Amino acid sequence: MLLPNVLVSPVFSAEEIQKIHSTVENYELYEGIAGGIEENKNIRVSDIRFIERHDTETSWIFKRLDNVVKQVNEAYFKFDLRSYQSIQYTTCDGNKLGNYSWHMDCIRYPRKLPMTIFLNDDYEGGDFEVCTGDQTNAQKIKGKPGDAILFPSFIVRRVAPVTKGIRKSLVIWVEGPDWK
Repeated sequence: MLLPNVLVSPVFSAEEIQKIHSTVENYELYEGIAGGIEENKNIRVSDIRFIERHDTETSWIFKRLDNVVKQVNEAYFKFDLRSYQSIQYTTCDGNKLGNYSWHMDCIRYPRKLPMTIFLNDDYEGGDFEVCTGDQTNAQKIKGKPGDAILFPSFIVRRVAPVTKGIRKSLVIWVEGPDWK
């Protein structure tokens, strides 16, 4: 069984991706290690930077993503959505086995529609995987640089460990009122 997700190709061109990389390279860097349900269990090993909505230099990125979210939501999901305030620029380094283990977003947050935008493909491992009921038979989604995948927040997914190179992506979580 394939779970609902939508791949949009392309959202950004190669030139626009390079512009994104150049813009965020000097933004403040945070270690993206998050605690899991079990104490001291890491669910994410990555580095992150945040692109804020009020930044005029990056407003074009928000406009593009806003349009994609609106079109995909109207065509496929029809969720009651509000907004997202920032974009997370994420890097998963193969030297650290960067990853984001199995998770979903709807437990503690009003997140409804996450979107991941693939920014490169010159790395090994780091597959975006969606659980189809059995994690050993997960659906692997291969996006090209510039492609975006949107999916409901209650879908269990992960980024498998990167084994070589650095995986780069943008992530947003579009929020809405509590599920009813």
